[in-house]
Amino acid sequence: MPVVPQLPQQALSDAAPLRLNTGRIRDQWHTMTRTARSARLMNHRAEPFVELHPQDAATRGLQDGGLAQLKGREGQGGLRGDYRARVRISSGQRRGEVFIPMHWSDHFASHARAGALLAGLVDPFSGQPESKHGAVEVESLPCEWQATLLIAPSILAGREDLVDAVAQLDGRYWARIPQSALVRYQLAGQGQPDWQHWCESHLGVPAGLWAQDAAQGGISAAGFRDGRLVWWLKVMPGDAHLDRQPNIAWLGECFASEQLSAHERRSLLAGRLSGQADVGGMVCACHQVGELTIRQAIQSGDGSVEALGARLACGTRCGSCLPELKRLVEEELSDERTDSLEMA
Repeated sequence: MPVVPQLPQQALSDAAPLRLNTGRIRDQWHTMTRTARSARLMNHRAEPFVELHPQDAATRGLQDGGLAQLKGREGQGGLRGDYRARVRISSGQRRGEVFIPMHWSDHFASHARAGALLAGLVDPFSGQPESKHGAVEVESLPCEWQATLLIAPSILAGREDLVDAVAQLDGRYWARIPQSALVRYQLAGQGQPDWQHWCESHLGVPAGLWAQDAAQGGISAAGFRDGRLVWWLKVMPGDAHLDRQPNIAWLGECFASEQLSAHERRSLLAGRLSGQADVGGMVCACHQVGELTIRQAIQSGDGSVEALGARLACGTRCGSCLPELKRLVEEELSDERTDSLEMA
């Protein structure tokens, strides 16, 4: 049937000045009903996110790794629709545009359905929705606390009440991230819960380790059953920067272990073995190579994707991380050139 090309109907406005692009990401497919079963595929982008240009982020007071909410779908009374996600600041994103992934559903996050931001507009002949384009505004999501909660599958098995209790801790933000030996929750909210009471009441296992930072409002805790780690908790202030995340891979090994050594138990509250290097966010899922490791290699002289592959093996298997490796090389070399010019 012949058609006449036309512009999208969801137009930008003063209330919704940012153009929204939705799409898939590297390691996920559809609504993650199958890909979320792979812990490795969940390592690359573990939470829903919104990617935007540095200047758009600065204008709105958004920090990389912080939480934001998107409003779209103009209706009576103003903007409707609510999408909450981690901020990813990228110079590769065009100004005035934002990107969000289309994979997350209510099964994996509290407010991450891309369709909630889009008007119900469809092609009159095919019924195809205008789901690849929208108009939104982005603002910071204020939270008093953020937390990482890890739970062994044995605790979660058949416990729909526990799943609901985790999701409703505050209702402001949660993301569920299935892993090989545990289920990880990223949480954020207002009004500090009584964490000790909540853990004992809902997880059924009292804390075997507990440390509280009264000055900063931070909490680190872990629970054991018959000597095995069955839950782990880290609570931070809402504005805490998440640069130094716990080592989820190492904690997963602790959950899988039948007996932890004294050294491992002492390191649990820190979320990593003492002296263990922070590798950063996962870039190469095949060989488990993190961003900080890659940046350090580039700074040491591996100034190409090929050199990184020779040293770290990243990008040498499925190849899906090659665009990200190229971007990291370009960013590091650009920073080096900038530093050289400033010194000159």
